[in-house]
Amino acid sequence: MGKLLLFDYDGVLVESLNYYYEKVKGALNYMGLDLIQTVDDYLTLFEDNFYASLVKKGVDLTQFMVAIKAVAEPKNFRHVHPFMIPIVRSLAQRYPLIVISSNSQESIAPLLQEAGILACFQAIMGAETAFSKEEKINLARTKAEAQGEDTYYIGDTAGDIKEGKAVGVKTIAVTWGWHKKDRLAEAGADFLVEHPEELLEILQK
Repeated sequence: MGKLLLFDYDGVLVESLNYYYEKVKGALNYMGLDLIQTVDDYLTLFEDNFYASLVKKGVDLTQFMVAIKAVAEPKNFRHVHPFMIPIVRSLAQRYPLIVISSNSQESIAPLLQEAGILACFQAIMGAETAFSKEEKINLARTKAEAQGEDTYYIGDTAGDIKEGKAVGVKTIAVTWGWHKKDRLAEAGADFLVEHPEELLEILQK
């Protein structure tokens, strides 16, 4: 079995921080919870698993999933990073790719389709699959019959790195996403990547 590449979505493939900050803040306010006031407050939720962080703050996840769909769409724009499109296409010619995200498949698929790279991914495992990324990573490995040392999780938050390391896969942290480089290094990422082309170099070794 060759390498299996697992991609986080928001931050890694897509610029969407302000959009989802507004959306999550709106959902929590809809529930009567004033838990985040700033973008930094929001980013703190991704120090570990996003949904686990919400539960620690007393959020009922069933109610939250209803609220996130009920709030109005933020005006902030989301778009796939243009520089990731050729990289994804190149990697898809060599390795199986799967999206592992806290987001929903119904939100992820349309943007990837619009960017012309949806077909590059064998599956999208979002919140509908499981709240835990550890669980989704293990499901993806089972689906692809991949070993931990051959599986790479590409993320942009400390939580991504911690969950990847918890299930024994190699972790690649990208610095163009939501958490800064020092935060990712502290989480213990196996690789830190500042330019998308570096992904090709790491995976070809």
